[in-house]
Amino acid sequence: MKRVSPKIRILVLVFLCLVFAVCYSSGQSNPVSEHKMIEDITKLLLSEISKLSSRITYLEQQNKTLTRMVTKLMEDQGRGGQLLPDQVRDHLAKMYTLPKVVSFCNERIPLDRWDVWQRLDSEFFTFLIDQRQVILWLKRTGQFFPYIEEELDRAGLPDDLKYVTIVESGLRASATSSAGAAGFWQFIQSTGDHYGLEQNSWLDNRRDLYASTQAAMKYLQKLYGMFHDWPLALAAYNCGEGRVQNAMYNQGVHNYYQLELPRETERYVFKIIAAKIILSDPKRYGFYIDEQNMFPPYQFEKVAVNLAQSTHLREIARMYGSYYREFRLLNPEIQTDSLPAGTHTLKVPKGWQQLVKTLPQHTISTTDYTVMNDNSIIYTVKPGDSVSKIAQQFSVSVSNIRKIKGRDPSLSEIYPGEQLLIVTK
Repeated sequence: MKRVSPKIRILVLVFLCLVFAVCYSSGQSNPVSEHKMIEDITKLLLSEISKLSSRITYLEQQNKTLTRMVTKLMEDQGRGGQLLPDQVRDHLAKMYTLPKVVSFCNERIPLDRWDVWQRLDSEFFTFLIDQRQVILWLKRTGQFFPYIEEELDRAGLPDDLKYVTIVESGLRASATSSAGAAGFWQFIQSTGDHYGLEQNSWLDNRRDLYASTQAAMKYLQKLYGMFHDWPLALAAYNCGEGRVQNAMYNQGVHNYYQLELPRETERYVFKIIAAKIILSDPKRYGFYIDEQNMFPPYQFEKVAVNLAQSTHLREIARMYGSYYREFRLLNPEIQTDSLPAGTHTLKVPKGWQQLVKTLPQHTISTTDYTVMNDNSIIYTVKPGDSVSKIAQQFSVSVSNIRKIKGRDPSLSEIYPGEQLLIVTK
């Protein structure tokens, strides 16, 4: 056992005195038992003291080492030397150094060309020093990348294209550029219209991850079909295919890295590549985000709801066990507080049926019916309705209808506001 300091020895003696006092006061009459008990306690205590003493010795050594290091750093700095030790400098140098080999969309980046390396290194370093932004990007990838990756794979497109959304919007549905581009993929209005993204006074599907991703897949496929080169295709995504084609014709160049383009477009592809480098290997660059700290994907179901009249979102949200703010987060494409009369496909919380049961029941609903994903309809009875009339309206037999919310389960009488389940198949 290692040498025990005088202070610890005193503590041991005090402890032993206390043990003897306790034993004496308790009136124990068995000296052998008392001696055995004290011996066991003493061994246990000395063992713990030994461990503590070893730990103290180790910390004292570490403190001496640290003191010598700090003293040397101060002396070196006083003589004009470098403040950081070699090990720290080497570590930081690796963090801020581009990999020797970089590929994007299965094509190697020509870093042997000095201007290519310099342009990529500039964007790479610019991202690295904005640590707050990179951390938020990393967290959002857990929320949105799984769907984007799945759709890229389904479309047969390179997985690296998911990093376009990082540079375009930072994975924010609310992102809007000075040119009016909006949403995750930053479609301008005309391009959004061309690729089927509905935009009107109350809806902007450019902000819907699912609709806009489908449109982006089609647009990227078209651009690659035109240029047969991903850097050129992405340049066209940024500034328009016509501008890239004109630049290629006028300059006699068919390589993005040698093509003079608008300043923003010249930086655009390098930004995407830099984002890929950092986000695909974040720990190498000092970003440690485990899966538990990633923002989780939204859990939702899609339902079609037919509104008989203009309805406030708070009322629609309540119908599905949700609330206004959550409903807006799930449906960022909705631009107003109310939806007009008609049929709308909406995202609602997963398992909303159970959530609804926990809310106060309402006697009147603002909807005619809700189309479920399992070939069934939830219909709200209106004044003047009858079971036979409803069955005729939906082309089903009366046996396909049952009451799920009303005064009683019988269909002999139905009242406005009651809800019926209609099985259509």
